[in-house]
Amino acid sequence: MSTQIPPELAERIFAYLPPNDIACTARLVNKAAAAHFSGPQYTVVRLSLPVPEHAFKHHWGRPDATRGLIWDQRVTLVRLTARSGCIANLELALDSTELPISSSPSCQHARRLFEVAAAAGQLEVCQWLQQRGCDSSLALSAAAEAGQRAVCEWGLAAGWPLTDLAVYAAARGGQVGLLEWLLQLWPQDRPPVNAGTLLESAAQGCELGVLKDLWEQHGERLQGWETLDIMEGAACSLTPDWQAKVEWLEEHGAIKTHYICDRATICPDAGERLRWLHARGYPITAHQTYLAMKHNNLEALRYLLQQGIRPSGRGAANGAAYSGNVAALELLCYPADEVQLRVAAQGGHMPAVISLMRRMGRNAPVELWGDEEVQRLLSVELFDAAAKSGNMELMRWLRQRGCPWGPGAVHGAAAAGWVEGLEWLVEQGCPMPESGSPYKEAAADSDMATLRCLRRLGCPWGPHGKVFMNCIGQCEPSVLQFLLDEGCPVDWVAAVQTLAKWLAGSARGAQERWEWLRASSGEVWWRQEGYTSVDAALQAALEKARGEEE
Repeated sequence: MSTQIPPELAERIFAYLPPNDIACTARLVNKAAAAHFSGPQYTVVRLSLPVPEHAFKHHWGRPDATRGLIWDQRVTLVRLTARSGCIANLELALDSTELPISSSPSCQHARRLFEVAAAAGQLEVCQWLQQRGCDSSLALSAAAEAGQRAVCEWGLAAGWPLTDLAVYAAARGGQVGLLEWLLQLWPQDRPPVNAGTLLESAAQGCELGVLKDLWEQHGERLQGWETLDIMEGAACSLTPDWQAKVEWLEEHGAIKTHYICDRATICPDAGERLRWLHARGYPITAHQTYLAMKHNNLEALRYLLQQGIRPSGRGAANGAAYSGNVAALELLCYPADEVQLRVAAQGGHMPAVISLMRRMGRNAPVELWGDEEVQRLLSVELFDAAAKSGNMELMRWLRQRGCPWGPGAVHGAAAAGWVEGLEWLVEQGCPMPESGSPYKEAAADSDMATLRCLRRLGCPWGPHGKVFMNCIGQCEPSVLQFLLDEGCPVDWVAAVQTLAKWLAGSARGAQERWEWLRASSGEVWWRQEGYTSVDAALQAALEKARGEEE
């Protein structure tokens, strides 16, 4: 910050910069700038907003930048970057995380990425994904729900089919103008959209006046039982007039069932909603305690408990443990047990793990326990769960206290896509599975970073041909080729038979795998073994799948 510019004036100038530019650029000018812009609004980088390319590259362009992230965290990084709209940063994030982007039907990550970009209105990112052949089947619905008309118009012009899902999504998002436009575009020679689903979506996202108009236009096509679904939509609506919608639907014959309170329990203000609905005669049940825990609604849980509603099993407590919700666990007053301890460890919540251990042992800091007390609570299963968490501090803490381990820890870290965890486990001497199971877990996600790590660490392939046979039906050809190049043992006969059986149930992504299998096994071998006749099974399965899609 220049010494000639007063701090107040500099702050007003910098206010015109995008938020991340202050954190990544302005604060780095000098010490005075760093000191002045030291609040959280200036120091936190939000990846869903544009990040200066130099700063993004500096942080995420290092070879080991994502080594400590598990698969879900790497996916989140890429999705947030897609939301920001910066293609250069998105390309770097994809390269750093080694997440697949392809036209393969099995690449579900690419499809979800398309949805995220469409919902954010990032047209250039959508075009970039479209050029790479990524699955756009749900992108129109995502854009419609978020009110991104420009993306909808471009997508329809680019050949995206107009689906009833997109119409429902617009209603669910409260995008009235977009909803009317999509209904006007609906072809006259196609059956009308389902009235019940449309009105349920409108009850959830639109104001009462819009719901009334749509009811007048489509209500005569309603089935009697569909009013229950519409009422459920109103009960979880985030519009200010949700109560008025419930009252209006009551006048139109909607019955009072516990399903209404189920849907209300997922809302941020679930406690208030349950009180209001319960006072009007809507039943409350034990299942709602589980939903309250799942959505971290302590007020709703407290109300249910006050009304004498208790969870029917341990599902609510286990859900609280997995989310690390210590306050909810204490509210439930359930005795802590090994299952809660394991799910808390899998969630990576060290405070919850320590709290549960204290409740299971004597109520004193774990550091003050005797060796026998600690060992009673430590198990191989507990460490296996922690290995899936991505929390290195938790794994170290357990090992320092003598927690036993086994091959399941390596399997768990591979399933989580945690490269740093795998490397640490092997470095510390954790035994590896002899079955080859870690490869199957990583290959199922097309997680190339984890697959390469497993090869570097020398993870055994397991029984001859087993890994490849387990992967042939669900993995992309690029993953299969990697396994082959790395020396994965292959039983070609078993591989062909496995893929043929898999084709009988689903042809999605089948043709590319089948063509790859023929090319990789060798045409001469293929003919000698008599598998040319199996090609007919592929074609039949593909024709069946096309017929179902139509």
